[in-house]
Amino acid sequence: MLYFALSDPVQTNEENPPSTRAAVFIRNSGTEEKTSVYLRGERSLAEGLEQIGRELSVELAGLMKNPASAYWQAELAVLGRLAERGPLAIADLSDLLGGVNPERLMLEISLKEGLLAVDGSKLALTERARRLLDLVNKETTG
Repeated sequence: MLYFALSDPVQTNEENPPSTRAAVFIRNSGTEEKTSVYLRGERSLAEGLEQIGRELSVELAGLMKNPASAYWQAELAVLGRLAERGPLAIADLSDLLGGVNPERLMLEISLKEGLLAVDGSKLALTERARRLLDLVNKETTG
């Protein structure tokens, strides 16, 4: 688990300690290939916290997953094929799902991670998925 305290950007010293106005908690699931980002703070900070959460969840998603996991490997294979070919029916992805429960995988990467969108009767990548693939590709080539 990672924890970040967000404080006021004021001059601090022993008499004037930093004031925590918000917090960000990041943790990997113990049972699924997903990373959760929890945000707490004053309502006036909601818009900025949501932006921080969106950015962190994409930046950390690929870094915090187990590269040996069959689910992560299947997820990357599905996202990669959709990136190469565009929207596809789920039947066009079935050869990539060996060793994993296809319903669980699709549930995790579509609803829980927001990486897939429905385009008619086909699945397509979301912008979030494209950003995740870019980051993962940078990690493996950089």
